[in-house]
Amino acid sequence: MKRLRIFHKLILIILGIMLVTVLVLNLTGTFLYRGYFLQERQDAMVEQGRAIAMVAGKRMERLGSDSQNSLAMSATFNAVYIYDSDGSLLIEPPEERKQQSPPSVALVKATLSGEEQIPTVGSKGADTMEIGIPIRRGTRVIGAVIVQGQALDRHFGGVNRLLITSGVIALVVTSVLAFFFSRSIASPLQEMSIAVRRMAKGDFSRKVKVRSKDEVGELADAFNHMAEELEALEAMRSEFVAHASHELRSPLTSIRGFVGAILDGTIPVENARPFLERIHKESERLGKLVDELLDLSRLENHAGDEAVVEGEAPLGHVVREAVATLSPQMQAKELRLYTEIDDVGVQAQAERVTQVVINLLSNAIRFSHPGGSITIRVREEGGMARVEVIDEGIGIPEDEIDRVWERFYKVDKARTTDQGGTGLGLSIAKRIVELLGGEIGLESTRGEGTTAWVTLPKLTKNQEEL
Repeated sequence: MKRLRIFHKLILIILGIMLVTVLVLNLTGTFLYRGYFLQERQDAMVEQGRAIAMVAGKRMERLGSDSQNSLAMSATFNAVYIYDSDGSLLIEPPEERKQQSPPSVALVKATLSGEEQIPTVGSKGADTMEIGIPIRRGTRVIGAVIVQGQALDRHFGGVNRLLITSGVIALVVTSVLAFFFSRSIASPLQEMSIAVRRMAKGDFSRKVKVRSKDEVGELADAFNHMAEELEALEAMRSEFVAHASHELRSPLTSIRGFVGAILDGTIPVENARPFLERIHKESERLGKLVDELLDLSRLENHAGDEAVVEGEAPLGHVVREAVATLSPQMQAKELRLYTEIDDVGVQAQAERVTQVVINLLSNAIRFSHPGGSITIRVREEGGMARVEVIDEGIGIPEDEIDRVWERFYKVDKARTTDQGGTGLGLSIAKRIVELLGGEIGLESTRGEGTTAWVTLPKLTKNQEEL
């Protein structure tokens, strides 16, 4: 069975609601108007009947043809019958006002009994409304006036036709409005459905037109934003795969080439040691790259978030650990190190904070000129712990500062693998700092040096006492 589209569902729902509304309004309007009209008509007939009865009571003996004309014609649009005390018809209405049936004998007798016969409105058919008014002289009943309403159904027929016509017009207008209204809602949803299918095939270029500022328009705008984000993520994924493949291929190519040369005798065994050292170095670089990729993946997938913030990290100890780890590299470039360390601690895993400082310090060492200097500062600032690593190296171009946090991005494209660096260190450091609720940034001037800084939530006294 074919499913209805939301476009058709909306039209059917709107038309259904409109149809029910028109029917309810027509029925209610007809009922209320009918009751009001009949009551007004009956009251007028009662007044007319009483007036005629009063006149007839004064000149009952003189009623004749002239009286017939004057009394019968006085009740506009109604048929008037006048009977004497024994029930004989004295005056009847003109032929054009007579109803299909004359008043019943029962009604005449009941009226001659002295009681006004005024039925409840709506108790009989609309074309049979009639009332009886006794004619009195003193306390005696000397006759009866019967007033019949004329052509009431004909009047209501016109009202019903008017209501039906207006209902049909309302339904037609509603159908047109429902069509355009439903299309305005369904079109963006249909476009989203088509765009989602294209996204499933890797095409993120399809966008949905934002036609309104309501919830549907907000949904369309959010969908377009999601498509842009997915397109950017797909581009980053492709770039990541390309960079990762390149970074992994480089050491593997070196290892494969040296091992092949040793095995086929191109490199004699007695001369193989330098090449084996090179193989060992490339394998270490390959292992470091794999470890960093796994570490970055765990951090980005929020794995181990709680472990990152567990423990306490005194920044003085962290800086000393980082310096001890990288002291061979500093000695190799004959760099001078200056430290300005306040006694500040942070709520974090010490190993992770050390990893951040090592990444910043290793970059400072890598881009410093031989014989230069590096300064590390640790202080409290605005309730936060701040770490700064300042070098006097080559610096970073202003237009590349924001890109250094990207995975595998390297400022110096011509840098050889011997100069170290996988392009993942700053990405990992940034992710760790974010998980710790801090901030990280760079301030650099080309040719003058770089200041890398990190701010982390300071360990409070209550935390220290615990």
